[in-house]
Amino acid sequence: MTGNQYISNEDEQRTVLGALHLMGGASVALFAGIFFLAGYPVASAIECAFVVLLVATYSFLRHAKQSVKGVARLQILAVFVVTFSITMRLGGIHSSGAFQFWSLISPLAALIFLGAWETLLVGVVFVLLWVLGGTVHLDPHWTNPVPESFLGLFTMANAIGASALAFLTLRFFLVRLRREYAERTLSQQHLKALYDASPDMIALASPEGVIIEANQTLLENLGSKKGDFVHTALNLNNVLGPRFRLDQLPHSPGHTAVFEWQCEHGDSSFPSELRIKRLSLASTADGEQRSAYLTVISDITDRKRKWEAIRELDQRIVEDERQRASRLESLGILAGGIAHDFNNFLTTILGNISLARIKSPPESEVADFLLQAANAVEHAGSLTHQLLTFSKGGTPVLEVTDLRDLLIKSARFALRGSSFRCVFNISADLRRVDCDPGQINQVINNLVINAVQAMPDGGTIEIHSENVSIDTSSHLPLAKGNYVCTTVNDTGEGISEDRLSRIFEPYYTTRSGGSGLGLASAFHILNGHEGTICVSSTMGEGTSFYFYLPASNGDIEETASPDVITGRGQILIMDDDEAIRHTLAQMLRELGYDVKWARDGQQAIDLFVKHHGTAQAFDAVILDLTVPGGMGGEEVVARLHQIDPTIRAIVSTGYFTHPVLAAPREYGFKRGLSKPFNIHQLGTVVRAV
Repeated sequence: MTGNQYISNEDEQRTVLGALHLMGGASVALFAGIFFLAGYPVASAIECAFVVLLVATYSFLRHAKQSVKGVARLQILAVFVVTFSITMRLGGIHSSGAFQFWSLISPLAALIFLGAWETLLVGVVFVLLWVLGGTVHLDPHWTNPVPESFLGLFTMANAIGASALAFLTLRFFLVRLRREYAERTLSQQHLKALYDASPDMIALASPEGVIIEANQTLLENLGSKKGDFVHTALNLNNVLGPRFRLDQLPHSPGHTAVFEWQCEHGDSSFPSELRIKRLSLASTADGEQRSAYLTVISDITDRKRKWEAIRELDQRIVEDERQRASRLESLGILAGGIAHDFNNFLTTILGNISLARIKSPPESEVADFLLQAANAVEHAGSLTHQLLTFSKGGTPVLEVTDLRDLLIKSARFALRGSSFRCVFNISADLRRVDCDPGQINQVINNLVINAVQAMPDGGTIEIHSENVSIDTSSHLPLAKGNYVCTTVNDTGEGISEDRLSRIFEPYYTTRSGGSGLGLASAFHILNGHEGTICVSSTMGEGTSFYFYLPASNGDIEETASPDVITGRGQILIMDDDEAIRHTLAQMLRELGYDVKWARDGQQAIDLFVKHHGTAQAFDAVILDLTVPGGMGGEEVVARLHQIDPTIRAIVSTGYFTHPVLAAPREYGFKRGLSKPFNIHQLGTVVRAV
């Protein structure tokens, strides 16, 4: 730091240095008068000469264009020259006014108007002169001792040097204090700026609730100024309203209370988040520990509006989802009812076709027509599986299945009537899987349709299937074991990364008119099979879906031929559809059984009780699961078990997704029949019980 940092203005520097010279001139003139009155005219004359020198310097400062720093340098340089000359001429100086002035004022002037290095130089030079003079004077080997008249000169040099070094030391501490003060002041200014610029209202309050300090935000809210703290006792109630009580303040030092509060000030009111922390302040002079409360009041009006908007949005979303779920449930009930009735019709058709095929010559043209009709009915039955996507239930009815056959048939059926080509690459040793063929047919159908929609300009769909083993290191959500992995590839535009993560969400679709249920239902079905499905996609190249099914260790049940499904016994049929009762009775009689039928549950129970324990007792019963307006299969079989615990019951239903088909024994049945069924399937199930 340079000297002019203390007094930065040039005129001020001239004024200060001039004042020092006038003060010095006055003190030296006083010494001149004392010497004259004491009878020392020569010393008085010397002092007067110094007075003239000081006045001349002052005049020079007032009128010369020389800088103050330059004048200070010349003055310090002239001190020793002038003093040395006078000493040589007149015999030295001892305790004159000039000595006092130059030994004190000169270092001070150097300190103020020169730099630290120049002040240090002055101190070192004059101290060295004093040391040199003392050494020469005291050394007994010095042949030409210094006259006593020079001792005053060396004494003055010592005084000037020591004063300069002392002032320099003082300057160091002053500069350090000044820097610390400036830094602390700047830090306080920054904190004050942040404090006042905070959008929160901040106040420091006494234990009595009186506001000691507040930021600008709080003052603006109150319509007050800083000076109001002097004249008016503002307290927390001015901000928080009359309902606020001091007992709501935290009692423990360091503890913070946080709660919502409705601030009231005049006619205005707003919601806020209130944070109050008790602080321990410095002790007073009498040793008493002081405390205060730091209060931060955040206006949460906007936050509350946003919360309210989000809550309303959530409510709308929930309501939309509820309505959508309600519509879907209604659609599911409707679809389930349609599928049930449709399967009843198909059962009648397929049953009669089965009877006709038995009656027709095996290699005849009629037999061929009937075979084609039977295949068409089976395809129609698969359509009801698609329709029942919207109905409740969906527990898979697992059976050992040749996936190769299912993949080819399902994919070709999904592509019927289109120009798309499907290429299959299926391992020759592909394992069988445990699955519900109807549900997996639905998965394949959905994936193939999705691939078709991804290629509006046409293209080729590739289906690969291979055996894989999953261990504990796999990232897939699958248990350790053997699986069959099937991949469906398309060459469409691909799916972006942000959409890919939502592709299996219900109702999410990227296509206009899509339901968003195809991939979601595939995901649900495969999870129900203890498998999974995943997807990868590259923009501009296409998308691949991979689905995994557990491999089976079982064997596929062979379809019984007509000569092995016949039997003997009494069978009771319960179904509300007359056509089905008639067709089912005809097929059973064709298989060699005696049949009686009932329209509803009560009639079935009455017939069973009537023949129970007689020669015409029923060996098995076939019960329709649902009878509109009457007792269904579940209730009937429970009543029959009370009559005969060994009853052999078969459930028959058009709701192929009902869990009774997956686990018939849990409902009291031995086996289950999913409509539509042909005579061979019927004979196999009846013989099995």
